[in-house]
Amino acid sequence: MDGWVIAGVIITGIGVIVAILQFFRTPKATPATRPPKPTTTDWSRILRQAENLPLSKSLPIVLEAAVQSHDEDLTSWARLELLGYLKENPAMTEKTIVPTYRTVRGQWFDTYGRPVRTDPRLAFVNEARLREGVHELEVLASRPGMCGLPRPDEATSIRETFHTDVNEFRFDSRSISQVLASIKAQLMDYLANRPLTQG
Repeated sequence: MDGWVIAGVIITGIGVIVAILQFFRTPKATPATRPPKPTTTDWSRILRQAENLPLSKSLPIVLEAAVQSHDEDLTSWARLELLGYLKENPAMTEKTIVPTYRTVRGQWFDTYGRPVRTDPRLAFVNEARLREGVHELEVLASRPGMCGLPRPDEATSIRETFHTDVNEFRFDSRSISQVLASIKAQLMDYLANRPLTQG
């Protein structure tokens, strides 16, 4: 066989081998990565946790689930109960009203620690709606005896309206347990009205 023909055959063979190797080395095109499926919120599991955990432990779980589920009402409520109905809480707005279930009965004292007597017809004066977050409420509830909290806004209102010097509001710490029970009841209602799972 002519030498040029042999050389041509060899070169052609090498070219075929190179092409085959390149084919197997070239990474195969992969389909576009699918976005992850949205997280499914298991409200039934959260409901069970809320039944057994103190509010300071269950509300952060509820808050996270509410944010993931884009539930604005539950997100706002959970933040208010968790962090308190306080001016520094971002969830607090001018339209936010401290719920009535946070009301406790007690008595006002003046700057000298003396109880302030009020007209029995003005019994509402000796009521206050607790603004503190659930963790602080749980701590206060664990302390026996009377709790004393300064309520500057309420004190100013009473002084201006009734011309009475008041400084501190005191109440039995046992009444906080009822407030916590009411908050938990509200939480159970929120969770019970949601589907078992929500994606």
